[in-house]
Amino acid sequence: MDGESIVPYLKNSDRRKERTLVWHYPHYHGSTWRPGSAIRQGNWKLIEFYEDNSVELYNLSNDIEEQKNIAEQYPDKTEMLRKEMHSYIKARNGKYPALRTNR
Repeated sequence: MDGESIVPYLKNSDRRKERTLVWHYPHYHGSTWRPGSAIRQGNWKLIEFYEDNSVELYNLSNDIEEQKNIAEQYPDKTEMLRKEMHSYIKARNGKYPALRTNR
């Protein structure tokens, strides 16, 4: 298992702590989602899309609806979160999309 139960934190608000969350979806899912991954660290959230390697960065403390992509304004934060996300995925042997070849 690579997770941690949040039940103790739901039952006792004094136990709440900051932690990094990573979502990894290297495949198509749902009707509107593209293959990609996301990382949330504090108020920062980075999303990477594998179709075109684009990234979106949001500061959720003042943009909870993720309306303004600020990746270009914070290139160092963008790259740091991207590297941390890939490191997390690699440590768990996560798979990435592969180019499809003609058969």
